[in-house]
Amino acid sequence: MIFTQREDPYKKVIEQFLHYCHTKTYPPKHVVFRPGDMGDRLYYIVDGSVSISVEDDDDQGQELVLAYWNKHDFIGTVGIFKGSEMRKVTVMTRTKCHMAEMSYDRFQHSSA
Repeated sequence: MIFTQREDPYKKVIEQFLHYCHTKTYPPKHVVFRPGDMGDRLYYIVDGSVSISVEDDDDQGQELVLAYWNKHDFIGTVGIFKGSEMRKVTVMTRTKCHMAEMSYDRFQHSSA
């Protein structure tokens, strides 16, 4: 009996998406963006892991980790619908990360 691995139904779409992206490699503990940065792009984690966090407003520097996102996760998807806004969270790499990024404008033009 021969078993074949079922193909990921999104693989072709992701490959097309990556064709339009700029790719970057970040070292561990690198801040990709922080509160106040302009949120004008979509990120895709090709490989690696990031933390999503916020700081307390009480000036004590306390950090609250909201999530860990990993390989094949998108960051910044809300901006596709709302447009560019100031970022409200910090995204920091946990490991060496290979990420693809695309501006929201480019995304809108490439998906038209």
